[in-house]
Formats: sequence, C-alpha cells, structure tokens
Amino acid sequence: MHRQYVAEKFVNNKRQEYKPDKKPIEFKKRNYHQKTPLKALKKVSQLSPEHPAKKYVENRKIPTVAHRKLFYAPKFASFVNSIIPNKLNEKYNEPRLIIPFFDEDEKLFGFQGRAFGKSDIKYITIMLEDKPKIFGLDEADKRKRVYVTEGPIDSLFLPNALAMAGSDFDSFLEKNLIKDVVVVYDNESRSSQIISKITKTIDLGHKVVIWPNYLKEKDINDMVLSGRTPEQVLSIIQENTFEGIRAKAKLSEWRKV
Repeated sequence: MHRQYVAEKFVNNKRQEYKPDKKPIEFKKRNYHQKTPLKALKKVSQLSPEHPAKKYVENRKIPTVAHRKLFYAPKFASFVNSIIPNKLNEKYNEPRLIIPFFDEDEKLFGFQGRAFGKSDIKYITIMLEDKPKIFGLDEADKRKRVYVTEGPIDSLFLPNALAMAGSDFDSFLEKNLIKDVVVVYDNESRSSQIISKITKTIDLGHKVVIWPNYLKEKDINDMVLSGRTPEQVLSIIQENTFEGIRAKAKLSEWRKV
C-alpha cells in the first residue's frame, strides 16, 4: 500500500493542475422553462432589486449569473397543486424559492421549494417523474470536469457543477459516463454519515475533496459568506482533490479533527 501511495502521489504531483477557462462565461439562451409549469413564475433574475426573494438570494451571495436558474413562487402550495391536484396542504401556501430539476433533454422532472423564513420543512421536494434528484443536468458538460456538491445552492458557486439534492449520486454515475468527476461533500469531519459517503465514493474510483483543517465553515455557501470569493473556494477545492490511496490517507487524517 505504501508503494502504491507513493506512486499515486508522484503521478498526482506531475499531473497538470486543472484550471478553469478564464474567458468570460457565455450562456446559451434557455427558454425551455416556458414549456413547463415554471412559465407561471418569475426567475429571480427578473425580480426587482427591492423584492424580498431577490434580496434573499443576493444576501446569500449567489452569483448574479446563477439567478436565472432560480424561480420565485409567491404561493407554493397553490403552484404545486396546480400541477398535481391536492398534493400539498394549504399551510404551505407561502413564498418559496424554486430550484428546478431539468434532465439532459431539458425536460423538467421535479423541483424543490426552499422556505425563506421559519418553516417546519425547510425544503419540500416535488417529483414529476421517478428520477434521481440531480440538479444541473441540463447545463453540465460531461466532456469536461464536473463538480458535484450535496446541495443545489452550493453548486451555483462552481463551474460546470451538479448537485445530489438528497439522491444517491454513485448509482447515477454508474449509469451516466462522465469523463472527470470531483465529488464535493460538506465539511463535516465528525459526521459518520459523511465519512461513510466519502469512503464509498473513493472505493468506486471517484475523486473527492478532503477539506483542509483550517476551514471551519460547513459548506461552500458558508465559505463565501465568511468572505471568500467563489474563485478562492474553487482554488481550495483544486488543491485538496484526491483519489485512491491518497484520498483514503487524507480522509483518515481529516476524520480525526
């Protein structure tokens, strides 16, 4: 194992570091939401600067270019029940942020409603089809490096990213070939569940991020809220991406923190 570890370390050190394209990000105009129930809602990018939902998203420091991916439902239960009659109790007829799930064919197959204020359920997920809850499939380029986070909001801070949204991403990866994947779990070294997930992902041959000990924030959004830029967070991710024996060694160190 030691010889294998040394060999992998040598290869990883020699490997050219992944660097994001420095050219301005160009987005293809995407109007396919107009063919879905989302046409009844406004994108966050369409809301006025004074709108509470706009302020919420800006206070979370979600990049402006990502505001077009999020929608605002003033009455969540009414919106859901207009699609699936009698699906939700009227007590959830509250404003919520809508995080839509589109597949590779740009078809809406579900969405999450995120509460703005206090609610007994922070996230309510509505599935229109029986598919893994993966956010970002409509825009991810599988030919390039794909970052995978646990939550959709965290994925908005990274280039070419997906989010698991509570689903078993490993089973998804087994069915969908992606050239280069880096799985970014939350920074919770004392969570046995997180440790188990990371171990399984390493065993399946995927790259994972083992966060450095100096980071105290739980997730990417918290890191940005603490003062780091998305570019700085990406740099930390690139510097702390591991696979194979090296990943297991780093995980062993990290879990003791």
